[in-house]
Amino acid sequence: MNTIQLECFVAVAENLSFARASEILHITQPAVTHQINSLEKELEVKLFKRTTRTVELTNAGWNFIEDAKNILNITHMAKMRISNNLKETRIPFIIGCYNKLELNLIPNILRPFLEEVPEIHPILKTALPQTLRTMLENETIDVMLGFKNGDFATYTELTKADIVCICPKTHPFAKKNIVALEELKYGKIVICDPRRNYPLISSHHNQIVGSRSPSEVYICENAEATFSLMKSVDAFTILPDIPMSRDSTMCYIPIENSEKLSFGIYSKNQDKDTNLKRFIKVAKGVFEV
Repeated sequence: MNTIQLECFVAVAENLSFARASEILHITQPAVTHQINSLEKELEVKLFKRTTRTVELTNAGWNFIEDAKNILNITHMAKMRISNNLKETRIPFIIGCYNKLELNLIPNILRPFLEEVPEIHPILKTALPQTLRTMLENETIDVMLGFKNGDFATYTELTKADIVCICPKTHPFAKKNIVALEELKYGKIVICDPRRNYPLISSHHNQIVGSRSPSEVYICENAEATFSLMKSVDAFTILPDIPMSRDSTMCYIPIENSEKLSFGIYSKNQDKDTNLKRFIKVAKGVFEV
């Protein structure tokens, strides 16, 4: 596996076009095809579904894309450090996040953390939950924010999040103080693609999609698209609620008899890393306020 193969893969994946990828990379289309074929042969999987008219990522392709981008980013940063002959005076601290819910929390945690440890150079990585888990296990990120799902690393709980109904202020649910489960079985709903979501959240989506007409179910790739589409078609979704991460343009309505999900930080080797301990201490303090 080499960087040319990875650059070709990422270019095709982002544009879903071999022709467009060849233009961006300034190489011929047959050369792009050759690099993709070589990469697929080496990985022993098909990364794309190809027809004469369309190009789509396979499940293996979806799973590999964030790893490919991560490898290219690390390579690029290494080249920059070497070419500029930099003496590294700052300490990188890499934080893994999945979507806007976690990203909205980052400033509240990072600001006091950087005041306490100013030599830290924070790096944010966004990827699918399963990719972040692999990155943490391989120690290519220092921490991962997310909902508790398994015991693959050390987990520190920050808060309990209620599952709530989220909708635009123009939606009928916006006038309610609480929503019954039965009411969630009707109307337009926006959900995140199960392949790109937390399994715990996808299971809740599956429970309420029910026997809806396909025209009432909208599937998005991420939380950003989910919120945008909800506002566009006046639909609702159900997600865990962390108040300091709320979108002020939306309504958050409690669901009758809903459960709580644990939200926190996954990390490794806390005993050996003073800065990691400080980050977790600061994060816990933010949520205790």
